[in-house]
Amino acid sequence: MLCWMRMRFSVRDENAFHARRDELVADLASWLGESNVADADAGDAAVALDWKWGYQDGALGRWTAADLEEFLLDWCPRKLSIPPEECAGFPNSIRAFMTFLADRGLLAPGSGTLSQLQRCCERNASRFVTKMSDPANYGLAKGLFAGAGGLAPGVNLADEATVDTLLERMQRLPPEALEAAGISGISRDAITLTDIDIEDETLPTLTVGPVEPPDPAEWAASAAASPALVEVNRLWEFCAPPGRPPKAVAELPILSWLVELAIDAGVLRRYRGKLVAVARWRELSPVEALDRLVDAAVETGLSGPLPSALSGLADVQDFVDEGVGRLLAELLDWRSAGKPLPVGELSELMVQGVSQTFNGLRDVHLDLVRRWVGEQLDRLVELGIVTVRDVPLVPTGGDVAAGGIAELTPAGVPVAV
Repeated sequence: MLCWMRMRFSVRDENAFHARRDELVADLASWLGESNVADADAGDAAVALDWKWGYQDGALGRWTAADLEEFLLDWCPRKLSIPPEECAGFPNSIRAFMTFLADRGLLAPGSGTLSQLQRCCERNASRFVTKMSDPANYGLAKGLFAGAGGLAPGVNLADEATVDTLLERMQRLPPEALEAAGISGISRDAITLTDIDIEDETLPTLTVGPVEPPDPAEWAASAAASPALVEVNRLWEFCAPPGRPPKAVAELPILSWLVELAIDAGVLRRYRGKLVAVARWRELSPVEALDRLVDAAVETGLSGPLPSALSGLADVQDFVDEGVGRLLAELLDWRSAGKPLPVGELSELMVQGVSQTFNGLRDVHLDLVRRWVGEQLDRLVELGIVTVRDVPLVPTGGDVAAGGIAELTPAGVPVAV
């Protein structure tokens, strides 16, 4: 069995990389035949390996959803020239390649889970085809190749005469056009590109949908049942004019963050040393009121206060809090697929983004990130837009809830959108 430790190459290891790439592609081709996978081409994996070595970190066994989306939705539309009719099968090939790596034990530490990698390829398949066919996404070199007819429907790039004609057209272009496009050489074997423009993405872009809206009556009922909305309405009644001193409000048997949330959302206002109910709040429908509460909660941050002893991690916590929209998008994506989302998937997505953004973090810091994601989910549950079920108890001297399955409520779907 191949070993992922023999899967990393620097730009100086060209010969070793090409030998390893060819070995992997040959093994993949055999594996596809043995597995009866008919909609994948081992040659497409060679393109991904070339990209990983030439444009990224050279770690051929380390793949994340961010890597795949960078490759499929950014680099390929700019650089890769293939006929339109072949585009649809390309993401399937990459999905099969990820499955092959996992099956062979070649996915290196730091990779996404196999389900994350497979879902990334599946959910971006149609978007890949669209981007590949849009000239607005072409790099200059690919634009020149398309202009020469290389991407026209029905063009057979396996036909030597066709390729000769295309290359002859490109060779007649002015040298300054080739240089501007980053083309350093044209031959029968290759069009050599020298330009590179890759943005550093911390979390992969996510295309969600289609999302079916809830029934209006079910939506309204779900919003009205929000625990947070019920409690802030109690606060509104308690603080009716002439209002209440903040101390009296703080003594109510509710979570303290709801008091600040009520102020931020315009349920209460501070006036002459008291908290006073804002009359216009009760004019809002439950749907409108919940939307305002969620906006205020997200703006403030859902992961809770940061202890002074951890002040050095303030930027990390801000990153986690700003990523809550992405967690909701993931929940939408899984809902559109008709599947519940394991809480662990959400936690590891955030850990991945934090690890790529901040250097020098230890395991204890990443465990804190997972705890923050748990706090976010707890408060989204309190807001009534998420439910978490099937939570196992982990024995730790006093049983602690961990993991489980997260889903959006009917009110949560439009709020997340």
